[in-house]
Amino acid sequence: MSVININSVTKKQFFAGTHRSRAPEETLADYGRYMKEFGITRLANVTGLDTIGLPVYVAVRPNSRTLATSQGKGDSAITAKVSAMMESIETWHGERVECPMKFESYNEMKRLERTVDVYKLPMKKNAQFSPTRPIHWAKGTDLKSGEDIWVPYDTVTVNFVQQPHYQTIFAMTSNGLASGNQHIEATLHGLYEVIERDACALWEAQSHDNQMKTLVNLDEIENTYLKKTIASIRASGLQVFAWDITSDLGIPSYQAIVMEDADSLDFRPVPSCSGSGTHLSAEIGLSRAINEAIQSRLTLISGSRDDQFQSDYTESGSKQANKDALAMLRALTPRLSLNRHKTAATESFEGDLKILLAQLEQFGFDTVAVVDLTKQKFGIPVVKVIVPGLESLTSSDIRPGSRVATISQGAA
Repeated sequence: MSVININSVTKKQFFAGTHRSRAPEETLADYGRYMKEFGITRLANVTGLDTIGLPVYVAVRPNSRTLATSQGKGDSAITAKVSAMMESIETWHGERVECPMKFESYNEMKRLERTVDVYKLPMKKNAQFSPTRPIHWAKGTDLKSGEDIWVPYDTVTVNFVQQPHYQTIFAMTSNGLASGNQHIEATLHGLYEVIERDACALWEAQSHDNQMKTLVNLDEIENTYLKKTIASIRASGLQVFAWDITSDLGIPSYQAIVMEDADSLDFRPVPSCSGSGTHLSAEIGLSRAINEAIQSRLTLISGSRDDQFQSDYTESGSKQANKDALAMLRALTPRLSLNRHKTAATESFEGDLKILLAQLEQFGFDTVAVVDLTKQKFGIPVVKVIVPGLESLTSSDIRPGSRVATISQGAA
């Protein structure tokens, strides 16, 4: 993917809650004209279904090959609208992968081309991988060297409308799928997500006691936007908690939960919702986690996702269960401060990317593969970022990697 030159300088121009190369109004005007071709029928404002007030939008794409809706949030209506639209657009691209491909066995591919180490990729729990069995491969680029590198096609696509006999070996997820105003912006966004999911998986593998030791003190936060968001949540009769889940990689990462308070007059039987976020700016990382938790609430309230079932709402109306959970959390003493992480974010996307790549390499992750999914017809940068060795989100049908296995053994 020669469109990325890590030694160039692409200045950040938009800083409201995230870092982008242009304002969301420009992105909407440029890419919004293609919504009909992507099958996006509307961008719905669902903010008013909850009482918190954080702008949340839903992009509706009925003929999706994954989920029919995509969610977006932000500090303004236009930011949330563009966020939802871009997530839907990147998913559309991920469903229609068009790049150089091969159909060879792993053994043969290693002889012919440079390939990722497939044994470091998330596999389906019951999958039996054979290095002599031909599979589909997609060509990507190694960010460090700029050389071509081949990855299993299943790790790139999110097209779940497959032939009945088709069985995947590797985990098919949207982890690392990202879009942006420029390729460098999309790549950085995708890499942040991959690091975030790895941090989540490692934290979830910890014992409960160790998890609770990472509780963040939200009352000492000085950032104006975060203080306002937390105040809005509490003013709605809800409670918010956050944990510093930063992994050994040292990139600030957070997990947040927004939950009902049974003692509040505004109590509603809505399940507790979580979110996560990673960024070189700890403030942005925590903001992403909290905002994602708020977005998840609205997703449940609106019932807009295809993968939400009755079980997701079961027992959410139990006030006693809510009181017990809140009592446990309130009894904890927050030990960690947001200020423990010094902001390392730079003025450019390339500067941030160099820092992330250096951190990954320091801990033995020297391969970062990027598959360019951009369509020439639209010119919207979309990529899939893959880092062999990092963990995927915890799932009942995905085999844990060595990093999770090591922690799980220690927690046992």
